[in-house]
Amino acid sequence: MKKRENTGVSIMVKLSGLSSAFVLLAVLTLAFVSISSMRSLSREAALLMAENKVRGDIISFQRILDHEYGVLSLVDGKLVGRGGQVLNEQYDVIDQISSGLGIAATVFVRDGNDYKRITTSVRDASGQRAVNTMLGTSSAAYGTVSSGRLFIGEANILGKSHLAGYQPIFDGNSKDIIGLLFVGIEITSIEETITEKIYGKIRLMLIIALVILSLTVLLNTLVFRQVIVRPIRDAVKMLKDISEGEGDLTKKLAVSSRDEIGDMAKYFNLTFDKIKGLVLVIKRQSAALIGIGNDLASNMTESAAAINQITANIQTIKGQVMNQSAGIAKTNSTMEQITVHIERLNEEIEKQSS
Repeated sequence: MKKRENTGVSIMVKLSGLSSAFVLLAVLTLAFVSISSMRSLSREAALLMAENKVRGDIISFQRILDHEYGVLSLVDGKLVGRGGQVLNEQYDVIDQISSGLGIAATVFVRDGNDYKRITTSVRDASGQRAVNTMLGTSSAAYGTVSSGRLFIGEANILGKSHLAGYQPIFDGNSKDIIGLLFVGIEITSIEETITEKIYGKIRLMLIIALVILSLTVLLNTLVFRQVIVRPIRDAVKMLKDISEGEGDLTKKLAVSSRDEIGDMAKYFNLTFDKIKGLVLVIKRQSAALIGIGNDLASNMTESAAAINQITANIQTIKGQVMNQSAGIAKTNSTMEQITVHIERLNEEIEKQSS
């Protein structure tokens, strides 16, 4: 069984993963922006609804006090209703209003330039009712209520942020302010409600994002496999057949698109056409070189025979030269002997002449 080559991570996996990452990033970015916008809009809408509720609760608070105490008046630092009922530190009505309307409720009495809590459902950190504590001239509501107008807005009550409503209490039909009615809703509770709803939306968006991501991965896998991976695999298969097989350069890649993949297949085919042309030229030149080689081999054989003949002739000439050298030496010796005899003859002739 042929061992499968280790090709690493498939390009289809890479492309699918990359596109999925982009889709996930886009979905998360959209979700983040949507959640931020949703939180802001929800907070504004919730505060607007809470403001309307505070307005309605102030009216309800006023009606309940009017029903229970009638017209209030300021007597010795106390708010007194009909029949001499003193409102100071009476908690039944306040608790009824607070629990019934789901708000914090307080009644203030005028105390010099400030206002003092005389009955309230607001409790401090130790759980004690915050009676006999002052509104404070630094309160956001102080200026508005001191001018006899209703204040509705965010205010800090004992360290907690509230959407608060402060309504002045007038002395009979006069414009003298003898106290304040307060209703408030903690901003924290509003934000908790908003957060709870947003978390529900987040869960829904996450489910939708997962569905979109799954569909995107599936769609990308199908598209990438058909458009990109299949042509690349065809090219790889052709190269593998050429490198490991018989080297068939007549094969062609199908050009089925007018894009980068189609251009790749087109120039791939042109490249192989040129390689095939070069191979044919090399084959023709190789055949010509083989003929020239055969001619050279034949000529070399004839040249070798001629060289052998020349060598034999040189050897013969060498022998003849050596024989001639021996004859010349012998002739030279004979001539020397003749010269000696001539000299002797000359001497004898000279003697005879004398």
